[in-house]
Amino acid sequence: MAKRIRAIDAADFLDDHLDHVIKDVQKEQLKRIKKKTPVASGRARRGWRIKGHDIINKVSYVKFLEFGTRYMRPIAMVKTTALETEAIVKKVVAKIGDNK
Repeated sequence: MAKRIRAIDAADFLDDHLDHVIKDVQKEQLKRIKKKTPVASGRARRGWRIKGHDIINKVSYVKFLEFGTRYMRPIAMVKTTALETEAIVKKVVAKIGDNK
């Protein structure tokens, strides 16, 4: 059964854990993006990094993998992971809440 949380408790929780939540969400997003990145040489998969609040990849052809071309369908690693962000946040917050 779902546990009820008062709004003030949720706000206190976020104040105490926001940086940790953001870092853990980024790590999970990075893991999922890497997993979805196709591997021929492995260069594109190895190129993913967290820089500040962004997940980046400086490999020149990664944009073609993400968005496709007229000859290749898009893989959309970042887009599909972005659509999963709400579930990722819930997973991270639940994990932190269990460790409390």
